[in-house]
Amino acid sequence: MKKTLIILGSSRSQGHTFEAVKLIKNKLQNPSFIDLANYKITDFDYLQQNKDDDFKQIIEHILQHETIILATPVYWYTMSAAMKRFVDRLTDLLPATEDQDTPLRNKNLAVISSYGVHPEGKDGFETIFINTAKYLSMNYLACYFYYSGNNPSISEKNINLADEFLTRLNKN
Repeated sequence: MKKTLIILGSSRSQGHTFEAVKLIKNKLQNPSFIDLANYKITDFDYLQQNKDDDFKQIIEHILQHETIILATPVYWYTMSAAMKRFVDRLTDLLPATEDQDTPLRNKNLAVISSYGVHPEGKDGFETIFINTAKYLSMNYLACYFYYSGNNPSISEKNINLADEFLTRLNKN
């Protein structure tokens, strides 16, 4: 299995999204894990004067892995603020000229997400990550939607959906 890194971006480090991460993490071969709540990531700055945060440290860790899994709850039909700040900062990695390449080229990107409102909670959510992967020349693999709501007939599908997600990860 390729080296995998899971990056959690949630307001609750032990919340529903972490429960979804555990389902996946326990079935992967020794994945690395980063909780963005333990790091300082500042907003994107066009002048790139973000010198007092941990973004570069996280990127150095990312570059050692082939597959990056971003884990975030669905907040207002998009990713959490912590994950959005981190994804915005990926702009720092874009090449200065067209003849240069992004350091994320050919790495794999996947997403784990928890949502509580069905089906509206996940409508359009995955498109953001598909487009981000394309823009950064990454290979988009899949999104695992973990249902954290109160409908037991939907909740019982979480395990099967996790297995389908892992199958898609292992194909690449």
